[in-house]
Amino acid sequence: MLSSLLKKSLNMLKKTFNVFFNEAAGKKRLGAEIATRSSDPNFYGVLQFLPNPDTILRKLGKSQDVFDAIIQDAHVIGELRPMRANVITKKWRILPGGDKPEDRRVFELAQKIFNHPPVPATGSSPGMGWPDVFWNMQGAVLRGQRIHEVVWDSADGLLVPVRLVDRPNHRFVYGPDNRVRLLTRDNRTAGVPVDNYKFLVARHMPSFDNPYGVALLSSCFWPWTFKHNGFRFFTKFCEKYGIPWAVGKYPAGTAQPQIEELADGLARMVEDAIAAIPDNGTVQLIEAGRGAGRQLPQERLIQACNAEMSKCLNSQTLATEINGQGSRAAAETHRGREQDNGAADRKVIESNINQLLAWMAELNFVRAAAPSFQFYDDAEVRKDWLEVFDEARNFMNIPTKFAYERLQIPMPMRGETVVPINAGSLKQSDFAQPPSKHLEQWIEIFKSDSTKDNHGNDHLFTVKDLDEVVANFELNDPPPYVIGHPENNAPVFGRVQAIKRDGLSLWVKGTQIDPQFDVLVGKGFYRNRSVRIIQTAKGWQLDHVGFLGATPPAIQGLKAIGR
Repeated sequence: MLSSLLKKSLNMLKKTFNVFFNEAAGKKRLGAEIATRSSDPNFYGVLQFLPNPDTILRKLGKSQDVFDAIIQDAHVIGELRPMRANVITKKWRILPGGDKPEDRRVFELAQKIFNHPPVPATGSSPGMGWPDVFWNMQGAVLRGQRIHEVVWDSADGLLVPVRLVDRPNHRFVYGPDNRVRLLTRDNRTAGVPVDNYKFLVARHMPSFDNPYGVALLSSCFWPWTFKHNGFRFFTKFCEKYGIPWAVGKYPAGTAQPQIEELADGLARMVEDAIAAIPDNGTVQLIEAGRGAGRQLPQERLIQACNAEMSKCLNSQTLATEINGQGSRAAAETHRGREQDNGAADRKVIESNINQLLAWMAELNFVRAAAPSFQFYDDAEVRKDWLEVFDEARNFMNIPTKFAYERLQIPMPMRGETVVPINAGSLKQSDFAQPPSKHLEQWIEIFKSDSTKDNHGNDHLFTVKDLDEVVANFELNDPPPYVIGHPENNAPVFGRVQAIKRDGLSLWVKGTQIDPQFDVLVGKGFYRNRSVRIIQTAKGWQLDHVGFLGATPPAIQGLKAIGR
């Protein structure tokens, strides 16, 4: 009896232990990857790298150099120009990641970085600007991926990117774990692992099976090949049949020497448009006819290949194939697809730049929220503001000037003919509110005192110097409101509307203030300010008003703006 009870107890304990063990093992498996290449029966485990699975490049034994040849095609380059314009004509901005002091510091650091070119000019090298880097990153859509090397350096105790250089795709492969590896002279096949924070990888439609991304130019390969072969035969056809036939007639019984003389004359006629023939012979020019409205096969082949490449690069369908017949619906369809493609391509760039900003925050600050990079255009901003105005006017008044500036519409002059306002739409009476509470009011920007410039040199500005600055203010070319002290005074977040001296201080009132920038100032992101005063032929002149975040100003004692 006792042994039976003991046996039952042991069995129950064993079952309980097995259940507990299996549950623990199951939970452990939930956090692990099991369908990896190491367990894939179709993957040769000895391989230390994953070959590019692009079917065109693999089956034909081609390298990505063939993409350079495809880009040189006149039709392809014509399709790429709108793609490039969709990037470099867009405005862009840096937005803060949060309100904490460390968030403000990394935001200010990002602003400084983007005020300098990503590849500075050195010696005979002209360098590259941000539009060049953006287009190179968008090249991932065409080639599957584009990789940029980040060169870091120390500045003011912070690690900052000083160069962002694009590298060729043939220098990189992927390991079995889908991690990027760099091909070197010592390891030309499998490559070596790359360091963290070193390479930005932009990819188009990557997947587990294809970490290299999908290259649009690969889909253009066959249409491009057939088109250029068609051109070769088309050229031969034009050489043979594109000019009229010269047919010579001679009377029956003409001697062979005279026949040969007539043939030689016809040959010279084709080459030189001059011929001498016997007086008893005749010459007739016959054009090679192909029927009204009919196209040659080679011509149709070339057009079909161009249409296929357009579909691939810009998603053109109806707009490509109407062949000049005209269609408003086709144009609208094409425009909509082009805008959607452009927005998707810009997301590839935004993702890459945001990765760089995240690295900057992680390497320099503790628990700082990284700022974000964003493309935008004026039309989108106007639409957003229209929606804001439509909602806000239900419970507040909106200044007329503010609304015109946000919508980027000039205010009508007195007596000027205007489009009437629709009933129920925004009315003049809806816009009556004091100006912005921060930068459109008088703020103190400078005090006459012993001041150090950016180079550590002392300057003592007198009352006479300050009056000179006021006298040299030009309303037609007002100094801008900027962040920091950019060399080219861009980007601009507002303008000086008026300037005055009060005792030993200079004061300015702003206009055309960017509303988002005004909000950031109000939140304390740019509590301090500094000025650039330059010597001109007329004397001292205000060049810009620079707003500062965590950087202390050279002029002490100015009251902070915002909270």
